[in-house]
Amino acid sequence: MGRTAYLQGQKAAGRKVAAVWPARYPAELLWAHGVCPAEVWDPPAGQALAGAHLQSYVCGIVRQGLELLLSGGLTTADILLFPHTCDSIQNLGSLVRDLVHEPRPCLYFYPPRSGRSERAAVYLEAQLRTLSADLTRIAGPLRDGALEGALALGNGRAAALRHMYDLRARGALDASNEEFYGAVRTCEYLWPEDAVLHLEAFMKTHAGRPRRGVPLVLSGVLPAPSDLAQRLDGLSVAVVEDDLLACGRRFARALLPEPGDPWRAMAARLLALPPCSTAGDSVEDRASFLAEQVERTGGRGVLVLALKFCEPELFQIPSLVDAMRGRGIPVLAVETELGNSAPAGMMTRVEAFLESLP
Repeated sequence: MGRTAYLQGQKAAGRKVAAVWPARYPAELLWAHGVCPAEVWDPPAGQALAGAHLQSYVCGIVRQGLELLLSGGLTTADILLFPHTCDSIQNLGSLVRDLVHEPRPCLYFYPPRSGRSERAAVYLEAQLRTLSADLTRIAGPLRDGALEGALALGNGRAAALRHMYDLRARGALDASNEEFYGAVRTCEYLWPEDAVLHLEAFMKTHAGRPRRGVPLVLSGVLPAPSDLAQRLDGLSVAVVEDDLLACGRRFARALLPEPGDPWRAMAARLLALPPCSTAGDSVEDRASFLAEQVERTGGRGVLVLALKFCEPELFQIPSLVDAMRGRGIPVLAVETELGNSAPAGMMTRVEAFLESLP
């Protein structure tokens, strides 16, 4: 079943649908209010309509998301949610509400950018309560036990993703890169119980020895362009880990102790996600995370997918590359864009990188 048909089914079941721009937001809170999030990352949209509102140097995620909205591709959504991932997405939220005059509710979420301190947790909890008040006006109040139930759903989905990543890292998953990321990215719109069932079925189907290939760790925002995973399969690359913002940075890598208060638990989960440029984490923290993944998986190098015009990532990537090389880890950074086909020049650089690996 395709994404649109699935979301229409969610509405028929009595849930509301929220179009959510990337990247870090409290999915559990939306579930608790009976709202199914559908994330807007790289829809197959053009640029003709969005170009009238955006500068040419705005990132493709913002541009194609606005194009999808203006062309009527988000008619299933009842709510639009704009997390403050970056200035571009925050400004998009203002543009959609104030200039495009979007009639549906436009909600905002402001995660902290000051690390993972107790002060950040207190601030984040306040932001969660503010967003919940907005959702209450649209989807109704929280029922007794709704937050606790949603947290349990989040536990199940995170556990399934950790297991799937662990199987791949241990060489116990017979799946191509294209198949793996296709399965992971269904979490962008599936209700969590359906996502767990889908991931568990995928792991059962693909249990076995991994396909042969050069083990690499990916870093960046998305496995994009859309044919990149397939092209890496064609080069006999076996991706063994990633810290992609759309994939490997979306779930905590360890089981978390549960605070008794569900609001504090939601805040703790967001603060426990892997280091990220959009969360104000340092280059050193991110380099350490990647180095641990390389060592744990036996990766022979890191391929950094630098999404064009993504300012949070592009500010970090030069220092991140230096930090990885300082650890003796081969690394290649290539500029990528959203689209259907990876440029020949980019793939030539990847091939040359593979040939240079020890």
